[in-house]
Amino acid sequence: MHCLYRNFSKVIVPLFVSSIIILMLGGCKTDNDYSKKIYNKNKQSFQNIAEILNKNKCCTEITTYDPLSFDFDKNYKRHGKLCFENEKSDLNLDETFYKNINDFFKKCALVYIFIPPDENVVIFQTVSKLGEGEEIIYTEDGKEYSDEYTQVKEWLSENWYIGIDL
Repeated sequence: MHCLYRNFSKVIVPLFVSSIIILMLGGCKTDNDYSKKIYNKNKQSFQNIAEILNKNKCCTEITTYDPLSFDFDKNYKRHGKLCFENEKSDLNLDETFYKNINDFFKKCALVYIFIPPDENVVIFQTVSKLGEGEEIIYTEDGKEYSDEYTQVKEWLSENWYIGIDL
């Protein structure tokens, strides 16, 4: 009986471990149109938020991760689960704005919004995926974001495109 258990475990344990690894890697497979689907489902919300952030330039980034532990040279302000970064020491925004941004992050599975102060673009990063970085990018004047590490994957409209990190 002990011998049977030993032989059984020699076969089952590697098979079980292999199955777990295959399932984990299979779970990392991503939908190629994920960002496009998020954008199309929430088009008006993306447009409203992009216009407000691009016009006001009230902050340079909004994120769900906790940069307060790592970026000592930047000025972050936490509001709920989001951190807002700007170069000013005081970031006074309307409570409605905070609520709308927080709801937008949840609804669109965002982890990061970047608002370059010297360009008319707003970059929305969806949930990070293994092996790829995609952003939904708003450009007021229809020009690509100047970051040399971001390339156009697909234009969605005159002012919106999906960008990929190189």
